[in-house]
Amino acid sequence: MNEALGQLGAWFTQEQLATALHTTANGTGWSVGGTSPTGFPVPDVMNGRQSKNYYIPESVPSTPSDANVSNYKTFLTYDIATIRAPVVGDAWTTANSDYWLVDHPRDRTIYHWFDIYGYRISGGTTYTKYEDSVYNATSVSWYQRVTQPYSELPSHAIAHIIGGRGYVW
Repeated sequence: MNEALGQLGAWFTQEQLATALHTTANGTGWSVGGTSPTGFPVPDVMNGRQSKNYYIPESVPSTPSDANVSNYKTFLTYDIATIRAPVVGDAWTTANSDYWLVDHPRDRTIYHWFDIYGYRISGGTTYTKYEDSVYNATSVSWYQRVTQPYSELPSHAIAHIIGGRGYVW
């Protein structure tokens, strides 16, 4: 999320954001109940620290439908092309998942917020461009697996990776 705020010209350290996000040793949750104004810490913090875009949480079922995938693509392209604001995804992958972020381990459950900064369309397929904060994050035991800070995947795959959690647009 720090990366997304940086794209909007708002610079903070991870430590400055951790308290506002209700981050624990287990990470930052999708929702936190009554401890934030809306119950969703990431859009609350995004909205409170920049004024370019009003961020909304969008839940995605664990098995996204075609309509969920279509909505994701619509909100992705709208925010980036029209508003020029990033989207923030909340990955949830397990050893049984069919999709993973690039270089993420496939043998464990991972919850991971990531900055979505762009997209491209090629041959009728929409691709999501994202920044992975695990790159060079020595506090993550498997950080060395992530060999590049920026990657892209088909948006259909991203919609499945955020399934069970969601994204903030």
